[in-house]
Amino acid sequence: CPTGAVAPVNVDPATVYITWASALIQNNYLKDLVAPVVYDTTGVAWYAPGTTVTYDGTNTPVTSAQWWTNYDTSVWDGTSCEAGMRLFGAYIETKFGNCSFQITDFFEKEPVRLYASLVDYNGDPCVFEGLCVYNDCLGVQGMGFGEQVVRDLIKAESYLQNFFSTDIRIREITQGNQILDAIDRDALYTRYFILHSVPRFNNPTGTFDNDRYLLEIITQGVNGDLEDFLAAWSTNCPACAGLETYELVNGCEIVPDEAAPVPPAPAP
Repeated sequence: CPTGAVAPVNVDPATVYITWASALIQNNYLKDLVAPVVYDTTGVAWYAPGTTVTYDGTNTPVTSAQWWTNYDTSVWDGTSCEAGMRLFGAYIETKFGNCSFQITDFFEKEPVRLYASLVDYNGDPCVFEGLCVYNDCLGVQGMGFGEQVVRDLIKAESYLQNFFSTDIRIREITQGNQILDAIDRDALYTRYFILHSVPRFNNPTGTFDNDRYLLEIITQGVNGDLEDFLAAWSTNCPACAGLETYELVNGCEIVPDEAAPVPPAPAP
């Protein structure tokens, strides 16, 4: 509402989202969890001041001309109301450099989950139905981290009676730190499995079954030489299933929130 007037007038919706986004990055509770990107009515993306690359994983450079502090309201035609904002999970974990494997220590694997909704000044849900919330891409738990590999190595060594102590001093005496030093805990690893099945034709229980043996090979990243060898090996083995690849499928798609109402069409 203009000063001295009662009737409201239309404003550029991008400026509203920029105001909200600015409040998000200034909030002490949210600034390390959420990275907002504002889209104006023409579909152009605007980023927070200081942003150097995009948040979508492409690491596309962002210049100061794309910061929302340089947004020009003259691009608004005065009637369009289709603007928006994307919220990226920008998790900065408060942790020590490496898990110490003390009883009370751990490492986090849970992805950030964002639940966006409109609330009033008291924090209560708002009944305003002019906004919709969509899940653009839900967070997924990562795979291949060195943190998980080192835990699997500790477990395998324990089967060999090479137990890993949680006490740092005892670990130093028993050379347990060599297990940790063998794995780069900040790297990404690829796992290869070779499954061998031996049929049991004579089973005392009278049940036909198989003895199965699984060999796991862990490499830092994709090992092309190993894959070429396994492919050639399975080609010469008629009974072998061949190399099957299991990887994260990009299931990111815009799915409307079931609880989000459909916004009404703008009045003529």
